[in-house]
Amino acid sequence: MSSEQLEQFITQLRRQLVNLGGIAEYMVRDSIESVVERDSDLAQRVIERDDEADLLENNIREKCIHLMAEPTAKLKEVQQLMVINDISRNLERVADKAVNISKRSLELTESPPIKPYIDLPIMADKSQKMLKDVIDAFVNRDLVMAKNVVDRDAEVDFLYDQMVDEIQSMLENERKVGPCISLLLVIRHLERIADLAVSIGEDIYYLIDGRLIRHQKMSTSSVPLSTIPNNHNSYGVVGQSSANRAD
Repeated sequence: MSSEQLEQFITQLRRQLVNLGGIAEYMVRDSIESVVERDSDLAQRVIERDDEADLLENNIREKCIHLMAEPTAKLKEVQQLMVINDISRNLERVADKAVNISKRSLELTESPPIKPYIDLPIMADKSQKMLKDVIDAFVNRDLVMAKNVVDRDAEVDFLYDQMVDEIQSMLENERKVGPCISLLLVIRHLERIADLAVSIGEDIYYLIDGRLIRHQKMSTSSVPLSTIPNNHNSYGVVGQSSANRAD
């Protein structure tokens, strides 16, 4: 395979990745709407769309593995494929979180509302904007936006902790235990979506700048891409992120 052909395949993969990101965005949006509006039909449609995200992620992964094995693939191209594969995996996990939120939404519709949703839409909006912005950062190769998404994670964490405290205070009412647990899981999945957006932002930063910012503050001691040996056994692997930990 020539370098030109390989670059064409990588361009196609980037387009597929953006498509997967769009699917994940819509699934998250609809899953939250199903909770707020108590819309069980919408929740079910999100659940049914999961196969579409899974199939696309599988397709991207298989193509990345195949292209990375090409003898003509150079360091820069393999690095791009590794990042595309990592982002694809995290976007599929975002879709899985949307499915989990929708399942909890179905549970919540079986009981009377336990409280007005005030902080939930705010937390959901922040998580969704992080996801949208990180996909835009990938499309536009926007280093500043990718780092901005990483920095905004603390806002979601703050709201998550605040809501956990509030919901736990309602657990003393036995009639509310089931709905409270379902709602706790909804906000937990939302917090994880923000974590996954952060992981994608870190991958994009590495793809553009060649420095790893995962698990550390910005530092000039980060490893530049130019220092990585140019052979297939010594790539600067993006590695396991905080978003890849056990759920």
